[in-house]
Amino acid sequence: MEQVRFIIAVTICVILYLGWTYFFQPAPAPKPPSAVPAPAGEQAAAPEAGQGSPPQAQTPASPAVLAAAPAEAAAYTEAAAVKARKITVDTPLYRAVFSTQGACLTELYLKKYKQTIAEDSPDKEMVVLPEGMGTLTAYYAAGSVAGMATASYSSAVEGVMTVEKGPGALSFSWTSPGNVTVVKEFSFQPDSYVMNLSVSVENHGSAPISDSLSVKLANEIDSKIRYGFAGGLALVNRSLTEEKPEDLKKENGKSVTGKVAWVGLTDQYFLSAIVPATATEAQLKFTAADADLVTAAYVNPVAVVEPNAQSTAVFHVFFGPKSGSVLQEAGMELSRALDFGWLDFIAKPCLWLMKQMYRVIPNYGVAIILLTVLVKLLFWPLSNKSYKSMAEMKKIQPLMQEIRDKYKNDKKRMNEEVFALYRTYRINPMSGCLPILVQIPVFIALYKMLYGAIELRHAPFMLWINDLAAPDRLLPAVHLPFVNPPGIPVLTLIMGASMFIQQKMSPPPGDPAQARMMMILPLVFTFLFINFPSGLVLYWLVNNILSMAQQYYIQRKTA
Repeated sequence: MEQVRFIIAVTICVILYLGWTYFFQPAPAPKPPSAVPAPAGEQAAAPEAGQGSPPQAQTPASPAVLAAAPAEAAAYTEAAAVKARKITVDTPLYRAVFSTQGACLTELYLKKYKQTIAEDSPDKEMVVLPEGMGTLTAYYAAGSVAGMATASYSSAVEGVMTVEKGPGALSFSWTSPGNVTVVKEFSFQPDSYVMNLSVSVENHGSAPISDSLSVKLANEIDSKIRYGFAGGLALVNRSLTEEKPEDLKKENGKSVTGKVAWVGLTDQYFLSAIVPATATEAQLKFTAADADLVTAAYVNPVAVVEPNAQSTAVFHVFFGPKSGSVLQEAGMELSRALDFGWLDFIAKPCLWLMKQMYRVIPNYGVAIILLTVLVKLLFWPLSNKSYKSMAEMKKIQPLMQEIRDKYKNDKKRMNEEVFALYRTYRINPMSGCLPILVQIPVFIALYKMLYGAIELRHAPFMLWINDLAAPDRLLPAVHLPFVNPPGIPVLTLIMGASMFIQQKMSPPPGDPAQARMMMILPLVFTFLFINFPSGLVLYWLVNNILSMAQQYYIQRKTA
């Protein structure tokens, strides 16, 4: 009885762990049309001529800029109205589109990843922003150089620049009304998701500049994902810092100070990050204009640029997949962005093993099956002990039922007689619990790994299962309650049936209430798994089949 209660308690805990975020996560708020607020001292990005609002509808410079430097503000407003040019950088890994307005990145598409599984799907859109906005904007935090983030820069490059056989560079230049020249240079490698960014400030004015040079990331992040993390991410003081968009919106942004290795924005599978050339004490500022539009700014310590002097800040920038091998190759501790939580030390070796199996048999569905078999073999001795205990318990079920019937009105005497029966047959009712307890962390680690591994994104298995990172669906025209996307979750139904069969093979609890609880668990799990990725369902199904085979073998052996 105690064993059954323990199993029920553990099972309910697992159900709550898996189902909490799916069923109880707050629904994402509708996105308002507002844009991300401009940096301190900067005007909001103006729409490009001919593509957004007309110039007269542009947001005026902030009162602080108008009050501090009316001439610069007027010059900036005039410059912002100039039609921006688009410059495309084409590499084997990505296609990036830059704008001369703000010398910033406005679009980026990853060539090796698709938006959907459709054959004619476009490349994965890595940078998603409202019209007229950009990412990798540079500015002074206190607005010492007004208009720096959104001014009209000049560049010698026009049209498309191809980076294929060697490195390439794209330079932007702008001189403020106060005679401060800002040069932003991006450099690219054909075989890397990392680009370099240098921001040089040449002060030809009469007064020193004492301010914090900042670089900001901005992107729309899918806050609707129910598992994993999406939002601001940073490695500060060697610890990961996560900032959820909904929290940032409630708190009106957040600042973090410490030794910054990198700062970025992430979703389930992709990462954009700014990495300073040297990790140093700096400030990070996260904001969220709404549930999806998030910014992360790296703010350098205050530095002084004297008249007729120059200062240069160098950064590495990453836009790419959260693949362990890609992040490891990029270096700069970006591999820390692939994080599976407190069970990371179990999940990452499992991911490595799955990828090695894929190298032998290039099918991630088969790799998941082989990984499940390997994990099952690893726990075979512990599972044997559990199933032997269950088989012995099954043998004495008639005797236990007699005791319950005889002492049904005397619970204390009934428990005494049951434990006396255990001693007589040398059965430890808790001996089967330890194997279950040991395997739970491994299951949770595999669950998190299978849900977060980009390798499974758009990876086909067989027949109708064409994306192991998405729920399996047959006949998508069929609409069923709670099933999203529509279709018949065949693999999930088979998994539920396997759980039901496995439940029937186990000794029934003596308590009718507990027996009913155990019998509805397969139904609960089936309902829970209907919208889970098919890769995770496949793992659970194979594990059930192997467990049934092992349980059947032990029962025949001890019969």
